[in-house]
Amino acid sequence: MMGSQLYATPFQLGYVTDDVDNAMHSFRRFGIDDFLVVEVGSAAGRDAPYGARIAMAYAGSQMVELIQPIGEPAPVYVDDLPAPGSKRCVFNHIGFGISDRDAWAGLVGELDRQGLEISWRGSDPSRFDVIYADTRSAIGHYSEYIRLSPEIVAMFDRVPRHG
Repeated sequence: MMGSQLYATPFQLGYVTDDVDNAMHSFRRFGIDDFLVVEVGSAAGRDAPYGARIAMAYAGSQMVELIQPIGEPAPVYVDDLPAPGSKRCVFNHIGFGISDRDAWAGLVGELDRQGLEISWRGSDPSRFDVIYADTRSAIGHYSEYIRLSPEIVAMFDRVPRHG
């Protein structure tokens, strides 16, 4: 994987919020009025250190992801997370889809070669792999890389589309 491929075509804009219902309502004014809402990690009853309620919708080919941490927020959300009760939505990351395990291995090697800090990593090998690289000092936000397993692709296929 070439260094320039670390910033290929993003498919997702990720935001953190203290109130995902209010964030979904706010996006209606921009023509996005239907979201797929899922709970992940400890919010879904899994044995995980973090949990979140996540709302996803496509605007054209770009996915909007709204993340409300439930309980202790994952470290990659802490700096951007609005104060409780503020009902704000703050940009946090862009997401890049990685097509297969070989490309994933190449990505991990390239992140290491580039010396980019991996701020958070999650994996359920049969379902997904995700890495948040701390690219804030270089480009102003985290870069999220997610391996597009068949299960993740099936979930993304259920995400409502607008425009």
